Amino acid sequence: PYKFIPHCLLGEIYNDVEQIHDSVNSYRAALNSLMALSPLETNRYALYLMLVYNNLGLSYINRDENDQGLGCIVKAEQAY
Repeated sequence: PYKFIPHCLLGEIYNDVEQIHDSVNSYRAALNSLMALSPLETNRYALYLMLVYNNLGLSYINRDENDQGLGCIVKAEQAY
C-alpha cells in the first residue's frame, strides 16, 4: 500500500537527470497509490501528497503543459 514512496523517489531522480517523461510517470504512479489509501492514511501522508502534486506540476510545466502543471500546483497549495 505504500508504493508511493519509491515512486516519489524515482520521480525526483528522473527529474534531476532531466528525464521529464519518466518523472511524470513516476509521480502519476505515486499519486495513484496515494489515492488508493484510506482518507485517514492519506492525511497521515499529506507531505507526500504535497510533494507529488508540486513536483508533478513542475514536471508538466517543464513539458510546456502549463494548464495541467498549474492545476497540480494549486492542488499542492490546497493540500498544504
